[in-house]
Amino acid sequence: MAASTQIEIERKYDADQDVVVPDFAGVSGISRAEAQGTVTLEAVYYDTEAGDLAANRITLRRRTGGKDAGWHAKLPGDAGRTEVHAPLGRASSTSDPRVPRALLDHVRVHVRDRPLVPVARISTTRTIIHLLDEDDRAIAELADDVVSATEVRDGTVRQWREWEAELLDVGSAVSAADGARILDAIEERLLEAGARPSASRSKLAHALGRDDLSAPTTGAGLDAVPARFDAEHLAAPVAVAALRALLRALKHADPAVRRRDSESVHDMRTGVRRLRSALAAFGGVFDREVSDDLRDRLRRLGSVLGTARDLEVRAARAEAALDAVPGGLVPGTSGENDAHSRLVEETQADYRRAVTTALRFLSSAPYYRLLDDLDAFVDAPPLGPRADRPAEKEFSRIIAGEVKRTRKRIRAVRRAVAVDDGSVAVEQEHLLHDARKAARRLRYTIEAMSVDAPGGAGAGTGNGQGSGPLGSGAKGLAKAAKRVQGALGDHRDGMLFAEHLMSESKRAHTEGESTFILGVLHERSRREAADALAGADAAFRALRKRATRWRKRR
Repeated sequence: MAASTQIEIERKYDADQDVVVPDFAGVSGISRAEAQGTVTLEAVYYDTEAGDLAANRITLRRRTGGKDAGWHAKLPGDAGRTEVHAPLGRASSTSDPRVPRALLDHVRVHVRDRPLVPVARISTTRTIIHLLDEDDRAIAELADDVVSATEVRDGTVRQWREWEAELLDVGSAVSAADGARILDAIEERLLEAGARPSASRSKLAHALGRDDLSAPTTGAGLDAVPARFDAEHLAAPVAVAALRALLRALKHADPAVRRRDSESVHDMRTGVRRLRSALAAFGGVFDREVSDDLRDRLRRLGSVLGTARDLEVRAARAEAALDAVPGGLVPGTSGENDAHSRLVEETQADYRRAVTTALRFLSSAPYYRLLDDLDAFVDAPPLGPRADRPAEKEFSRIIAGEVKRTRKRIRAVRRAVAVDDGSVAVEQEHLLHDARKAARRLRYTIEAMSVDAPGGAGAGTGNGQGSGPLGSGAKGLAKAAKRVQGALGDHRDGMLFAEHLMSESKRAHTEGESTFILGVLHERSRREAADALAGADAAFRALRKRATRWRKRR
């Protein structure tokens, strides 16, 4: 079932029944107002019994009446709420909502395998006014709503009047910056008329008698910092903030994988790796038995995603490699076509099957219980013996350990592998792999710890932009680790692709196909891998310098 999305930028106001909608003449950016008539909207709102959607500032409804009748999911966003629409579809009872798959994919990471039930029924009599600019373009809409809502749980009925001022076609009729100024001007006129900024974030919140649905009556929710951690300088609250941000990023990637968006598998796999690295690093801050169990279960998720991601990378690399082969080098087109079919088309088909396998796992009880347990971990973390250590000292100790671990593995590489000329024996590949993983874990650990305070402006960004408890120099150390990770990763990707080409060449020979172009690509891939490994030596030295500099600053 098809779905469409739009960004909803609106402001809500409470208005008494006797307040008159004002005249908008003279409001900046608005030339005139045009009445659009009155409609009646009937909506049923759905959530789990525990209020999982509300806790994540998501509303899901089935509405009839008006120009946009259908299913709507409203999701939080940076610029405004993202509203996803789907057609009504077949009629269904409120107890069996039959939510369209296109919408359910957006919220499944929060709903999981829990049933959706009706939580409120809302009837709205809406009078619509369009606000037009000097070119007669409708740039904003004012909805004058008289609302009657019934809370399903106990039958409580609530009635009120509200105004919604919403921008129309942001980025087309007006820019986001101009839109904000227009809304400011509209707001000033509405407040002058007697309106008040709404005490509730949404109609559903008002219907349930609450101001903010993201603060559920049970459970802490992702944005809450546990009250027991009231000292920002301790290790535990900063670690919780970091894990909460990483879990949020993982959940953000889930719907994109379900939609099969480009790079979504990569994003989710990276999210899994970041979480695993952080849980490993914070081993003494939390109960290690619990965190190790989560790491093991995350490893399984990462493995499922990794199978698909590796195939995605292989197909893209093959296509780029084939495109780079000079046309005159290939005798005729049959060999090139055979190579494209074998290396690109077959791999893309394998990738699609691997994504289907991954999606089955993302719809399984083990995955849902993993998410449940990760939520429980950040809401009420099991503390370890180092939880109340000062964050700066504890995190410096952790990073020092990660640096030591990484440098030890790099030294093992330099003793056994001729890095400078790019040569490496097959039995030595595991040393490079271990060094790459250590550098990646060092980088991810630093980036996870680069927070200023739990819930603060830079808390848990996971991008290494803040300094937080690590102090200055941490960002440079993370960049150096990333450089090592990149060089060794490029080498590994090149070697794996070369091995794949050798295997496909043998299969092509058996099946009577030309292997010339496969041989060309094989040698080129081995040479690229060797060049990447040769470049790793400079990355090793840069990491050593950064680590020494950071240690001196501590």
